[in-house]
Amino acid sequence: LSDADSDGRLSRPEFACAVHLANQKRQGVALPSELPAELALASAADVPAIVPLQQLDSMASPAEACEPSSPSPWVISPENFVKYQSIFSAHAQTDPMCLSSDEASELLQQSRLPRPELEEIWRLADVNDDGWLTFGEFACAMHLVGRRRQNLDIPQELPPELLALASSSGGALALPSSTGSSTSSPWIISHSQLVKYRSLFQKFDTQFISRDEANGLFGNSQLPDEDLSQIWRLADMDFDNRLSFKEFLCAM
Repeated sequence: LSDADSDGRLSRPEFACAVHLANQKRQGVALPSELPAELALASAADVPAIVPLQQLDSMASPAEACEPSSPSPWVISPENFVKYQSIFSAHAQTDPMCLSSDEASELLQQSRLPRPELEEIWRLADVNDDGWLTFGEFACAMHLVGRRRQNLDIPQELPPELLALASSSGGALALPSSTGSSTSSPWIISHSQLVKYRSLFQKFDTQFISRDEANGLFGNSQLPDEDLSQIWRLADMDFDNRLSFKEFLCAM
């Protein structure tokens, strides 16, 4: 199901589909006979794990046609959305859920837009004005850059089609609908939760939290031991008996 091009190996999007299918199966969901449409789009996308900076130009080229199926130039196509996901994941080094101002600026400057225009795009995209870009905010910034390079004027305010994505829970990598609305899910981490979880993780002053350390923290939840064991099994995705920051976010 996941090896969309049947080449005997898995690209990053194909691997993500395989992991998601495995997790769903472990939760009792029957495997589909065909890859669901939501996963088929991602697995078939030709997206490298690391996107070189020089390739950023081609993603925001003036020659790039507006999405013909969209009535609005501010709706992000699924293809561009997947590209933005790959770029974000490859360059979010300081925090897996956000791009720092330095990380984002380095990427956006590859567009060669004038500095005042990039500053205006940043003002629009950084909706909570915290100096960081969640994935939703980054996708909006990339789309504004692309449209500006197609000679569209930078809007005075963030268009509704982008505002829904930029304002959605910080860093949620969820594919928007064709109308530009965000996906509502109980599993999306809000910006306030992200800040709280990051603060908790940093108290351990390490790149990984051991199982004993995590047990001490998770025990405060007063959840049954059986539930906590299941949460650990789901969160410790590489089975190394410790939690990275990404895994810690999932567990929390």
